[in-house]
Amino acid sequence: SHKFSKEINNKYFESDVTFTPDFKTIYFTWNNFYDTQNRKDSAEFKPLYLFRASVDENFQLSNIMPLPFNSKNYSVRSPEVSKDGKQLFFVSDMPNGYGGFDVYSVNIYGNGSYSWPKNLGPNVNTEKNELFPFVDDFNNLYFASYGHKGKGRLDIFKSELANGIYQKPLNLPAPINSKYDDFGFVIKPATNSGYFTSNRKYGKGDVDIYAFKLKKSEKELKNN
Repeated sequence: SHKFSKEINNKYFESDVTFTPDFKTIYFTWNNFYDTQNRKDSAEFKPLYLFRASVDENFQLSNIMPLPFNSKNYSVRSPEVSKDGKQLFFVSDMPNGYGGFDVYSVNIYGNGSYSWPKNLGPNVNTEKNELFPFVDDFNNLYFASYGHKGKGRLDIFKSELANGIYQKPLNLPAPINSKYDDFGFVIKPATNSGYFTSNRKYGKGDVDIYAFKLKKSEKELKNN
């Protein structure tokens, strides 16, 4: 309905959206505002939930469904579908992680069901927050973290998949990373170009989107 579309645009994180490769399904993060008796009680813990919906060519949503691993006890957010459409990555502060928000993945099955969330392990996750996962065409994982050694504050890291395990991450070089908060990294390997978000000085506002084109080839960004 029109009212639903208006409400959802106000309430879900617009950056927390991902599509399946055929662009027929969207995953997004949504606050449980409809589940709170008193919306004015901002101190009350309000978990974030992941939803799936069908989307048509006019971007109208239908068949909106919560994912089965949502919980009132923790948040799930920042969905990212792999380029083959078989995995969904996201972050969560669910129990038994390494601390703060960790990156998880689930398998997406053809019948619309999912495997139980799998923590990507201590190479990727730390006692601090890991956020904003992105997976490129070669299954390299990019994410932002406060917990790995980097240039300062929130930095962007790259982890390669080897033998089914994500490896120790590489801190992306300057000028992508800075002493400010750098996150929300997206890259297209075919062109070595992409975007990221930063609150570094001399931008247009508090947080700005930056476009880049790598001078080094993708191969030179690999761990040595």
